[in-house]
Amino acid sequence: MEQEAAFLQALEWAAVSRREGDRLELCTGDGALAVSLVRAR
Repeated sequence: MEQEAAFLQALEWAAVSRREGDRLELCTGDGALAVSLVRAR
């Protein structure tokens, strides 16, 4: 449950998204990385 709570909190902080290839990065308003996701193959 801790991991899920941390993930949901990071989603709330996300203000900017960017995609590069198979990677999706969600960043906070000040540019800090909140979540980095990689598509499974």
